[in-house]
Amino acid sequence: MLTRYKTAQRLVPALFIVYSCVAVAGGHWTPKREIFPFFNWSLFTTVSDRRSLCEVEILALDGVRLEAPTRFYDLPQRFAAAQQRSINVVKLALSMAKAHKAGDRERFEALRGVLESAYLGGVEQVTYRLVVYRYNPIERWRDGTVQSAEVLGEFTVDRTR
Repeated sequence: MLTRYKTAQRLVPALFIVYSCVAVAGGHWTPKREIFPFFNWSLFTTVSDRRSLCEVEILALDGVRLEAPTRFYDLPQRFAAAQQRSINVVKLALSMAKAHKAGDRERFEALRGVLESAYLGGVEQVTYRLVVYRYNPIERWRDGTVQSAEVLGEFTVDRTR
């Protein structure tokens, strides 16, 4: 029993010394500069503080121009999908932005047709735009600031014709 205690007395400090040496000097052997179970201080240093979000903004409804561009989800009294806060609208807008960036006009127009028929129904006329916002999440949460806004296009649907 005494030998186990003495072994443990020597083993614990020895393991601590080996662990510390690998943690401090181990970065010289790998391109990452760290070895995972020993140290991983830079876990969040490569995470960007910029986010982007593609949104549908309504500019006019039934021929009446709104005072300011209004997010789709801020008009639940006019659109059922906004009332349900359907995530499908965000996904569809993101797919449209990707198709626009890739220059795939055919896919963009097909997705636009889906947006207009499935989610922007219930009104005779609607003018909307697709906007990509780039922002810092903390700044946007705190005071609503966005770093940039890129309008991908403005579109009108007129079902009266």
